[in-house]
Amino acid sequence: MKRAMKITDHALLRYMERAEGIDTERFRQYLEDVLNTPRLRQVIDIAGNTNFKIKKGGITFCIRGGHVTTCYPE
Repeated sequence: MKRAMKITDHALLRYMERAEGIDTERFRQYLEDVLNTPRLRQVIDIAGNTNFKIKKGGITFCIRGGHVTTCYPE
């Protein structure tokens, strides 16, 4: 049985950006604007490299070392 080709998240994102012309940087900037509040910056300073989650706008954002690493619907 032949295996089906799988598409990584990275490849999918690059395709959306380069072939379909989706401005991923605009989405990145939007999320930074929404999430980069004084309160969250304070939490990140206190948490350091501890992993934690925040909920905003019906989405749960996973934070690791001050970086959003993934998100999913609440």
